[in-house]
Amino acid sequence: MGCKKNDPVTNTSDTPVSPPANQEDTTKFALINHYYTPGNLEAGGLDTFTLEFNRTVKVTNILLVNNPCSPNLKYNVTNGGNVVKFYNFLCGGLGEQYAFQYSITDTLGNQLIDTATFNCYTRKISLKGSPVNYFISDDNKFCWVITNSPNQILCLGISDTTIKKSYDLSFEPRNAVYNYYNNRIYIFSSPGDFSHREYIYVMNPENGKIEKTLQIPYDFSNKPLFAESLAFGSNGFGIVICENDNSSETWLMIDSKQNDSMYVDSVNYYLYSFRRLYTNFDKTKIIALQQDGNCRFGIIDCFSHSITELSTPVSPVCYNSYIAVNKMKDQFFVVNLQTTGYGQFIISNNTMTGADTNFDAYNGSEADFSYRPGENNYIYYFDSHVFGIVDYNTGNVLMNTDFAYNLKKIVATTDGKYIVCTDINSIVFFDTKIFYQNL
Repeated sequence: MGCKKNDPVTNTSDTPVSPPANQEDTTKFALINHYYTPGNLEAGGLDTFTLEFNRTVKVTNILLVNNPCSPNLKYNVTNGGNVVKFYNFLCGGLGEQYAFQYSITDTLGNQLIDTATFNCYTRKISLKGSPVNYFISDDNKFCWVITNSPNQILCLGISDTTIKKSYDLSFEPRNAVYNYYNNRIYIFSSPGDFSHREYIYVMNPENGKIEKTLQIPYDFSNKPLFAESLAFGSNGFGIVICENDNSSETWLMIDSKQNDSMYVDSVNYYLYSFRRLYTNFDKTKIIALQQDGNCRFGIIDCFSHSITELSTPVSPVCYNSYIAVNKMKDQFFVVNLQTTGYGQFIISNNTMTGADTNFDAYNGSEADFSYRPGENNYIYYFDSHVFGIVDYNTGNVLMNTDFAYNLKKIVATTDGKYIVCTDINSIVFFDTKIFYQNL
């Protein structure tokens, strides 16, 4: 079969046509992605901000905007020239929002000046008021928050970050506790709210109705009391620690099976020095902490109503600040104010376990267990605006990074997915995977 050597080739839809050589790129010069990676000071890594462009670029300038801080930014261009990474921020950390103006030039001489805003968190829900306290539902689906100015209690969806319910309160709330026996929320007011502080309000979370107002009994000196801490077991038996204007404490038992009756157990009145209450993992016991003293704990059995004391082996040199209770098994993490000798450690089944570390716990520290798979005895630790992960099997600090100054009340969800905390007028969520990028 012959063919003509000089026959022209006819183009069809199936025949690709090569563009002329050196054809100009007519796509719009643009930023296509930007993201933040927290540093790990334990490994010498710094917070890093990344800009990705659709062309090879040269950096003219990058400036932090709308912020009084003056960082000493350094940057490099990677990935063949279209990725800019800048660091040496020195101004804040995880949990804030930062805007940077960038001036970039491509290889054709086109200049791009714009602003990129970095959210250094996973999600944030803005609130009208200032969050005072919150708790997370056992199924990790909802976060209930009480706020001041305005005084409210709100139900937030953790996965979709929406406000599911919002109820106004006629008093200034101090704390809210969920009672799993009757599925009601018990709210008590701030000690500065003199008209309401002698009461505990029982709310139906389905409709926000205050179904019952509990009058707190007067103390032995016939002085009015107001609630400082409250905890319930799974059977509705609980403890209310109260105080009066002289800061004297009184323990009250509360029993939801008996119409929420409150009474003094005179046999155990000697435990007056315990000031904080925590519910254990299966809600069969309440742990009472002797505030700012030796590591002495009162263990209340919610079914027998008996109270026993637990003193750890290190109690002679322990000056305790607070504990974090593991919500999945019989453990709690002890935070000691001592910076020498014994510091922070874990108690499992009433005995000290794992390593001991010596953080300085004087600077508003907080802690919780990690519930990620395989992370037995891992603790999330926050102190002096530094957030860290500690392996208490070895005592090794795996990571630490700067944390925003306004963030408080850190709690980890028991599915291992999120860390939740409060900001001035918001609730902030972090996907726990964020903290593991630079281990």
